[in-house]
Amino acid sequence: MIKSKVSSIVVSHVLSTIERTSTRILMLYGGKFRWEGSVHDFKNSEDPYVFQFRNGQLNGPMQPQEI
Repeated sequence: MIKSKVSSIVVSHVLSTIERTSTRILMLYGGKFRWEGSVHDFKNSEDPYVFQFRNGQLNGPMQPQEI
């Protein structure tokens, strides 16, 4: 059996997709990388960006832009 090393970039806001398809996660917000780590670290992180995203909260550092 031949194994090849392949990398993919998946852009998603769906937690189940992120957890199922990833080994590493990068969070991008406001044009900057705000967090990077493993899926395990993502599930256990208390980083305010990760916490807000993971819990679907409106309060936190990520706020909608005014139009």
